[in-house]
Amino acid sequence: QEFGIDDDIHPHLPNLKKPRKITIRQLMNHTSGIADHWALFEMQGRSLTEPYIQQDALDLAYKNDYLEFNPGSRHSYSNGGYVVLADLVETLSKNSLAKNFGQYLSKPLELDANYFTLNDSSIATGYLKRKTGFKLMETQSTIAGPGNVVISIQGLAQWAKFLIDQINTNDIYRNGINNSKHQYFAGLYIQPKDEQNNTPTLIFHDGYYENNTQSTLYLPKSNEYVVSMCNRADFRPAVLNRKLLTKLGSIPPTAHEVS
Repeated sequence: QEFGIDDDIHPHLPNLKKPRKITIRQLMNHTSGIADHWALFEMQGRSLTEPYIQQDALDLAYKNDYLEFNPGSRHSYSNGGYVVLADLVETLSKNSLAKNFGQYLSKPLELDANYFTLNDSSIATGYLKRKTGFKLMETQSTIAGPGNVVISIQGLAQWAKFLIDQINTNDIYRNGINNSKHQYFAGLYIQPKDEQNNTPTLIFHDGYYENNTQSTLYLPKSNEYVVSMCNRADFRPAVLNRKLLTKLGSIPPTAHEVS
């Protein structure tokens, strides 16, 4: 049985109690209306430093009929949608997300990457800069789907090359990016070309977590890309990437003014 990215996911996830049709495309593009579990944890009065597991996030997504908006009507970044997407992958494949990641991504692409587990000695220690020095930031949560991948800078660069190939050769990516209503497709933000400021189209994704930050930025016109990461929660590699491309003359100075 074929299952397209615009088909309803409910027949495959019967325990999902949402009142409206939700599609893979909407989950991928943060337009499903499913709320972000981190925001819901805070609304419950819980601390984001608690040790959350996958089931905690799944319970918030599945055990109620709440939607922030009608699916497809808006874009609102939601890690919760990607938790549901991860559950769908496991349900359809009958394998864990970690096994799918290894079989279809990390092994074929030879990525220096794996799924995070607590007490993993291979990852860098995270810090947060304070006026009095650096505060140790230890990862306590293991929620996969929207994150939880451990990767080196070499692995991130290899992943960026793969994404760029998809952007240029895969019709789903090309159509998704070219026809995006919300300047976002499948984990990638699209900043359209700005003729007035002479800024080319930028495609990027930035990630911020309690103990690390990372950024990937691609310029389709010149086929340049840059990746960066840091083990400081307060550092903004997206700004570093854009400043580097400004120094190289690839984008004007105004293009690195990001929040």
